[in-house]
Amino acid sequence: MRRRLRIGLVRGKDFITVETRPDCTLEEIEATDGKVLAYELEAILPALDEIEFGRYNWVHFIRNAKGGYRLVHKNTTLPSAKCPVWAPLVKESEIQVTRWLTPTTFEGYWGGEEVEVNVAWEEYNLMHIGYETTSHYHLRNLDVTIRFLAHIVRDGSIVGYMTEAQKGRELAMTDVEATFAALTKTLDHGFLYKWPHPRGFLVTDRGVVFVDMGAGVAPCGPGDWEAMGDEIKEAWDLTGDIFDELEAAEKRGRTIVMATEHYGPSLAFVVPTLPSIFRIILPDITQMAVFPILEWIGDQFDVTFLDGHSWRDSLSFVISEKDPSGNHRNRRMIAPPPRDSSTNHTLAPRHSESSDHRPVLKSAERPARSGKRTVKMLIQVHGTARPYRRPIGSGKVLLAPDALEEV
Repeated sequence: MRRRLRIGLVRGKDFITVETRPDCTLEEIEATDGKVLAYELEAILPALDEIEFGRYNWVHFIRNAKGGYRLVHKNTTLPSAKCPVWAPLVKESEIQVTRWLTPTTFEGYWGGEEVEVNVAWEEYNLMHIGYETTSHYHLRNLDVTIRFLAHIVRDGSIVGYMTEAQKGRELAMTDVEATFAALTKTLDHGFLYKWPHPRGFLVTDRGVVFVDMGAGVAPCGPGDWEAMGDEIKEAWDLTGDIFDELEAAEKRGRTIVMATEHYGPSLAFVVPTLPSIFRIILPDITQMAVFPILEWIGDQFDVTFLDGHSWRDSLSFVISEKDPSGNHRNRRMIAPPPRDSSTNHTLAPRHSESSDHRPVLKSAERPARSGKRTVKMLIQVHGTARPYRRPIGSGKVLLAPDALEEV
C-alpha cells in the first residue's frame, strides 16, 4: 500500500484529515527534501476557517486553474482492526481529549482516569493498531506492559485501543537487573520483545514495563529458542547497548533522568489564523515518516492543552528516522517539551525496585557482538520552529503588548 500525502488538523478536540495532493507519495516528498509538503502546508492556511471540523473527518483541498480552491468534505469509515478482542469496547466520543501527541495518538480522560489512546484514520494505520493490540494481548497476563484498558470503537468498528497514561521515568543504570528480568519473564512465557530501544521502556511504580508495542512481540516458545537464537541474542545486545550508553553518560557526569507526567511532548505546531503578522517557519522536514498535526487556534473551543501549547510557545516539529532499508514505521516521537509543559526533570533515585528474576545474561557476561550491524530504533529531532515577528516601527503597535513578547 503506497502512502499518500495527508495532513492532520486539530481544532479543539476535533481531528480532520486534509488531502491536498492525492497523487503525491512519500517517495516524492523525500525526493524534494520535503519541499512539496512545506508548500502544501502553506497552501491550506487560507482555507482554515472554511474547514468543517466536528461535522466531517475528511476534506479534499482541490485547486482550480485560476489559482483558487474548493473544499469537498466527506466522512470515511474503516473496517475493524484484525486483532483479538478481550477488553471493554469504548466509543471514541466518550473520551475527553486533552492533548494530541501524534496524528494517531492523543491523551485524555475516561471514567475519571488519565488515558492514552491510539486510533487509526486510514487502513494503513489500522494495520498497526491490529499489530500493537495483538502484542498487548500476548503479554496481557505478565504485568510487563503499560496497562491495556479498552478497544476504541468508531462507527461500529474497532479502530484503536486505550491504555493508562504513561507516567514514570526513563531508564537509569539502577534498572539493569529489572529490565533484563522483564525480557526474561516475557521469554519464559513464550514471547520475545524483539527490538528494545531506550524509549521502549518506562519505569513506573510497578517497575520496568514495555511501552512500545510496535517494537515487535513475537511468539518464541522454548522449542523456538534454537531457531530464533540470533533474534534473542540481538534483543539482549540492544538492551545491553542501552545500558552501555547510559553508563558512558553517567561517567560524563549525567545526574538526572527525564521524569514525565505524560510520556512524550506533543507532535504539533501551531497555525495562526489569517491575516496575522505571525508566520510559520517550517523546520527541516526531510525523511518524514509521519505527517504533522497542526493545532488550529480557537479560544472558543473547550479543550485545554495540558502541555501549555499556545502561539507564543516554542513550536516543535518532530519526525522519526527511517531505517536503512527505507521502510517507514510508526515509532514513538519525542521532542523537547514546550515551556510550562507537564514534563519535568528530577534527580534519579539512588535505588530502584528490582525483581527477584535475574537477567539471562548479566552485563559482564553478554557474548561478543555479532559482525552484522544492528538496526537501532533511533528517534531524531530534525528542527524547531518559532513564530516570526516582523520589525514594527515604534509608532505602529498592531497587537496588544503581550502578543509581542519574545519566545
